Amino acid sequence: MRAWPLLLAVLLLPATAWAQGGYVRSLTVTHAKGAYLCDAVLFAPVPQPLAFDVLTDVDRMVEWVPNLRQSRVLSREGNVVLIEQVGLAQFGLLSFNFSTERRLVLNRPTAIDAVQLRGSANRYNSSLRLTPEAGGTRLDYHAEFEPGLLASIVISREFMEHEIAEQFTAMIQEMVRRNR
Repeated sequence: MRAWPLLLAVLLLPATAWAQGGYVRSLTVTHAKGAYLCDAVLFAPVPQPLAFDVLTDVDRMVEWVPNLRQSRVLSREGNVVLIEQVGLAQFGLLSFNFSTERRLVLNRPTAIDAVQLRGSANRYNSSLRLTPEAGGTRLDYHAEFEPGLLASIVISREFMEHEIAEQFTAMIQEMVRRNR
């Protein structure tokens, strides 16, 4: 029984505590008026074009992003891509299924802007900026996320930190793998 509080503490440990030593330089999640604002700075030790290619390889993301069960491009028109993703977000004992259809605006190789058109969340908007930096690429991520009713029961600031750190770490690991 003594191990139970320790296990609970480990399960709820913020992602920044374990992610700071890796690809995640900073990660801040705040909660206000029912929405989460997420800001992260990450570093990928790969060239900017490769980082962009992995981040936009939607049809293969299920191979390396742990919470995705389905990911596909619905349509492409110029630099605008409609995508659909389905998955299961987990943090410790907490989890919820999600689905999203998003409109991505791709500005190769410097920016990706996304807006949810429909899905489990009430609202999701994000921007990702890629900047060359010595030894690789800096990623500046900003997202505004308002969970739907069921997800709002499960999601917390720590949950969001975990999901963001886990997803970006997986994507950067794929970048590094492809760079070998």
